[in-house]
Amino acid sequence: MDSLNQESPRLKARRVSIEEPSIENVLKEILPKIIPDEISFKCIPHQGKQDLAKSIPKKIKAFQFNPDTKFVIVHDQDSHDCKNSNQNF
Repeated sequence: MDSLNQESPRLKARRVSIEEPSIENVLKEILPKIIPDEISFKCIPHQGKQDLAKSIPKKIKAFQFNPDTKFVIVHDQDSHDCKNSNQNF
């Protein structure tokens, strides 16, 4: 099974929310090499940091019924303090 495009209900799922579409290609190459086969993932690209921040509460609420689903949020630092940025998310 291609873990990028399909998910089995038996698999633990990860939703990777990314700030912009350009990082998706990198993650699709790296993640299969570093995560176990029983964990599937789906990249969810956004149109910048504000779009990403707005979507997080909606996505968490939408997937709360599945306790095996976890979220990973990827955003760049820009010129901001990463500790403050992380607290905002």
